[in-house]
This record gives sequence, structure tokens and C-alpha cells, in this order.
Amino acid sequence: GFASFGRIPPPLPVAAAPGPQTKTPGHTKPPPPDAPDDAVLFAWAFPLAGARGTDLVPQTVEERAVVNGSFVFFNAFSEVLRVCAVSLSSGGAGADTSSLLSFSGPIKLSSPALTAGPRLRETLLERGLCNPATLPAMRDRGVDEVWWLGPGQPIAGEDGRAWPGGCFVYLYPEKHARLDCIFTCDG
Repeated sequence: GFASFGRIPPPLPVAAAPGPQTKTPGHTKPPPPDAPDDAVLFAWAFPLAGARGTDLVPQTVEERAVVNGSFVFFNAFSEVLRVCAVSLSSGGAGADTSSLLSFSGPIKLSSPALTAGPRLRETLLERGLCNPATLPAMRDRGVDEVWWLGPGQPIAGEDGRAWPGGCFVYLYPEKHARLDCIFTCDG
């Protein structure tokens, strides 16, 4: 079953959040899809502990948040304003895709696009900044651990320029570490 806890990296300013490039009064950078007007912080919420061992096919928003993860928006008092659960569907033909995020990649950690990619793996593992891969599609491809890096977040000798909109880091078991990669959020 599921544990009653999960992980959320430290929240970041909404001005750094990934999202479409539209003008919104009161924001220095456009807010992401579905961000409430009074949101000042956002964070990625990983799937709940125990989600890795389930075959639950999420049918509701709550189940999608539990199994797939979500973006969480907070006000100035760090109160939760909105939880945007991840859906793995692009919506199909004719669907409203205004709140979809797109990603580029994979970019291998050994790529010249990253200045310290191999150190990124070491740092994430040493600091315990990894979460078990929960999505069957990732597990089926051998992904062992996942982590979200916020937009431009520096870590392990990387200055964050390679992921201006944030990225997901995918780590494989040690014997397949050459496959470690990131997918960058395009908005």
C-alpha cells in the first residue's frame, strides 16, 4: 500500500516555474499553467512512498498525484493553493493542451552539454536526493531513481543553465550508469 508521506524539494519562486510564455500582470516571468494568481512558490511533489510497488492505474486527480506526482503552488504564507497532478496523456486530438508541459531529451549525464554530469549522479545519491521511479514506463526501461531540479538550480558543479525550465534526472542502476540522463522542461 501507500505510505502517508512523500517528498517535496524546497519550494522555488513561481517566477522560476516552467510554463507557457504569456504575459500575466504582476509576474516578472509568466506563471506556469494552472498557477493561481496569488501563488508565490511552487514545488514538485514526488509520488507517495509505496507508489513504486502498485499496479494502480490512476482514474482521478488524487490518484494521479499519488502515483505520478504533481506540482504544488503555495501562497506567501506557504499554504497550499493548488495541486496540479501529472497526467501521462497528451489529451488526444482536439483536446485542450494549454496546461501541458513539454520536455526535451534525453541528455546523457556524460554529454558535453553538461560540465559535471557524472558528479551530478554522485551528488544526488550522496545527498539522498533521489526518489524511486514509480511509473511503469520508466521502470520497464530500467530507470531506478528520479529527481526534479528546479529551473536553473545549480548543483554538483553544474550552474543550471542546461535546464532553465527545470528538469527531471533519471538514474539507472550502477552497472547501467552510462544511461543516466535528464529531460529538460520546455514549458
